[in-house]
Amino acid sequence: EVHAVGMYGPQGAGIAAREGLADRFTVIMGTLAKGFGTNGGYIAGPAEVIEAVRMFSRSFIFTTAMPPAVAAAALAAVRHLRSSEAERQRLWDNAQLMHRLLKERRIPFISDLTHIVSVLVREETMCKRMSTALLERHGVYVQAINAPSVRAGEEILRVAPGAVHSTAEVEMFVSALDQVWKEFGGPRAEAEIGLRNEGDQG
Repeated sequence: EVHAVGMYGPQGAGIAAREGLADRFTVIMGTLAKGFGTNGGYIAGPAEVIEAVRMFSRSFIFTTAMPPAVAAAALAAVRHLRSSEAERQRLWDNAQLMHRLLKERRIPFISDLTHIVSVLVREETMCKRMSTALLERHGVYVQAINAPSVRAGEEILRVAPGAVHSTAEVEMFVSALDQVWKEFGGPRAEAEIGLRNEGDQG
């Protein structure tokens, strides 16, 4: 649930909760570093399982405790996003706006009911050059994802609009991407869009 907690489902509880399946999982893992904006991660499950992790997980045994200030910030974020729908609504408004603008410009992307937008470049060198151009010329950092993270020929720019972005910033980004897309000869295609308004799911 690392990309879901805070952003999907009732009270931001995640995809499993949204689909009514949370009670069917023995262990649910998440992070505090994405939707909650702090640092760290967690697992939730039966006491016996959690104790086994404490005893035998090397990644847990050889780590250090979370600083109290980080723990307090994470707790405050969890409490806030349990009660507030404003951020989730804004996130999905921005995601839908980005989808619409990309589709209008025929910049191909994949979005399977998620706010994370994978813009299809399909060529490694072009993907890297587009990422660099967006940063150096437009002040926008977008991660280029190349093989082996994706299969060769399926290279993407990974874009994640957030709740704190303004409408103007989303529009500026898509305009900048369109300029870079034209310059490097990015492929034009009908965008694939499938995004539900998660702000109404709360």
